[in-house]
Amino acid sequence: MIRLLINIVCNGLILIACSKILSTTLQIQSMENLILYSIILYIFNLLIKPIVKLINFPLKILTLGVSSVIIQACIILFCVSFSNIILQNNGIIITNDFISYIKVGIVIGILDYIKNLIV
Repeated sequence: MIRLLINIVCNGLILIACSKILSTTLQIQSMENLILYSIILYIFNLLIKPIVKLINFPLKILTLGVSSVIIQACIILFCVSFSNIILQNNGIIITNDFISYIKVGIVIGILDYIKNLIV
């Protein structure tokens, strides 16, 4: 239970850091949106990401890891869309082009890697 809370809080801190690093690309409207998005991101990373990684493994070898960045961007796109549907507003705003999702995916991927080394 404590590990779950630590991961959700760390996801929130990662999102805050990402919004500061990419201030023109990622905007978080309120703390409620941040908490909800952190929970959704944790659930997606816990349940869906391992399955996608397993399916993506041959493609990852062929593209020398570039496909994992695209997968991370797709997961972020899915999480943002899902959280905006639940909140029925645009609580998490990412500029509407796929390059922005790739930028956010790279920054979140790097910070998530550092989080996994620490936690």
